[in-house]
Parts: sequence; structure tokens; C-alpha cells
Amino acid sequence: MKTTFMVQAEEGKQLQVLSRWLDAFKDVASVEHADRYFVKLAGKNVTRDNVEDGISGTHEDYVDIFVYYGHGTRCCVCVAGTNGEAPTKPSTFRCDNCGEHDRVPVKISLVDEQNIHLFAGKDIYTIACSSRKLLGTFHTENKPNGAYFGFEEKVILPNSPCLRACILRIMNKGLEVLHKDSKNNTDRYQKVKMRVLSGLDELAWDIRRSADDPSVISTDEWFVVQWRHYFKSTW
Repeated sequence: MKTTFMVQAEEGKQLQVLSRWLDAFKDVASVEHADRYFVKLAGKNVTRDNVEDGISGTHEDYVDIFVYYGHGTRCCVCVAGTNGEAPTKPSTFRCDNCGEHDRVPVKISLVDEQNIHLFAGKDIYTIACSSRKLLGTFHTENKPNGAYFGFEEKVILPNSPCLRACILRIMNKGLEVLHKDSKNNTDRYQKVKMRVLSGLDELAWDIRRSADDPSVISTDEWFVVQWRHYFKSTW
């Protein structure tokens, strides 16, 4: 049976929000795809060893989709702290592979150039800063090929809880398309991207229609339009 391996980094307010939306996807998808396993790794269990075991262990022949909502740099997806435990205060993180600096909690790499070969032939779907830039390239050079879905730049989400929820719901729609589509890499990637773009178009129109004065672009609508451009150019 095919398996979706889902990893949630829950430290920090924003990542807790991402975690809830990954749970929401799992609740729906596990019903719609009764012929598929959904395995979740979360909290202090999110370590490099456990990620590698989940990909290459018991479900080796079946894991075809890896999902991660959390921290990222250009060459890795990562978790704060040591062994999944978040530090008490931020410090400057420098990635050993690409030299990227960020004023964030210390990060421990989960997936990078050293272990990306374990994901050969699997699709990777992420909401994580910058990881498609290099990690996505490393992955698409694997044989057999798997698709990498992620951002080339830092992920920017709105402060508004309602608008943030709408955008994350749309990102989950892209993940739904991935679970339903064929194994044609190019076609599958475009279908996922188009589903997210169409969802953002629908959201912008919904905001316009509900405005007191539809002839004036509201702050929320402007953010969605800009986020659509950001997604289209960096995903």
C-alpha cells in the first residue's frame, strides 16, 4: 500500500499554525484515500534519524510522498534545536552547505544533500523557506526522479488569521491534487501549481465581492494578488 510520510515541526506560533493545517489535510485525505497509509511524525520525535528511518525503514517500498511544513534553507529542511527540542532563545544560524544566515532558533537539518538520495523516486511537498533553490535541485537529480514542490524564497504568510487560513487551505488543495494525479512529473507539477493559482484567484474575487465598495481594492485583496505573484515566481 502506498504511504504518505508527513513531518510536522511544531515549535513556534507560526509552525503550530502550519501543523494544524497539515493535520486538517490528513483528516480529510485519510478518508478520501482509504487505500493509502498516512504516517505522521511530530513534536520531539522529529529528528534526522527518525525521518531517515521513516523513509527507508518499514515502508521503504511504499512511501511515495513526503510532506514537510516547517523551517527551510536553500539546501535543507530543518527543525529547531537539538534532537527536536527548541532552544530557549534565537541565535544566528549558518547553514554549513550554502552559508545562508538567519536570525532564527538553531536548526538541525532533517533532509539535505547528504541524505536526499533516500528520497529518490518520491515526491516531496513542502511549505518551508527557500528549500527548492538547492535541495529541490539535488532531489530532481536523483534517479529515479521524483518531483519537488516548494519555495525558492522565504515563505511570507499574512498576519491576519483568517487570510492565513485561506492561503494554507489553498496550499492543502495543491497537496490533494498531488495525491490524485498520475506519475508524469512535468504534468503533475503543473497541475498542482495551477490548482493553487486558481485557488488564489478565487480567493481574491471572493474578497472583492464581499467588500463594501467592490471598485476599491482592499488590503486583503492586494495581499492575495501579491502573494499569487510571489507563489507563481518562486514555487
